[in-house]
Amino acid sequence: MLTKLLICFLLVHNYFSIFPQNIENGITFEVLSAEVVERIEGANSNLTWEDNENYKAVILKVKANCEANLELYATDFLISYYNEKQKTWDRSTCQGISNIVSTEDDDQFFIVGEYAHFTAKKGTRYFKIFFGIENNANKINLLYAKSVIEDIVVKR
Repeated sequence: MLTKLLICFLLVHNYFSIFPQNIENGITFEVLSAEVVERIEGANSNLTWEDNENYKAVILKVKANCEANLELYATDFLISYYNEKQKTWDRSTCQGISNIVSTEDDDQFFIVGEYAHFTAKKGTRYFKIFFGIENNANKINLLYAKSVIEDIVVKR
């Protein structure tokens, strides 16, 4: 059963910093659609929210404009969502990412897991990401990793 979601998406103009060669390369995102599903069939694993009284899965279809090739990990994304019952904003980490394609109509498959990743080549690309959120959530914001402090030296 599909539930209507009011999507409050953020057009993000951040810089990716996990890979130093990409620090200067910008990327922007646009959420094209949001869909509530009860099951995710991934290439490596399946997840289900069927008969789940507390949670549901949300798939976001995303358009990315990359200024250079960029590695995108599931852990780079999270959503904040409004919990209607508690009247608060909560967070959920991305649970999987699809392969990244050149057109919206290309075939896509999910890799489930927080370390799933794909390379987005320079230009306009499309991919999907999914999250588990509470059933009473109806507004979400897409968030993307941004460096806060760079080049921290860690010694043993």
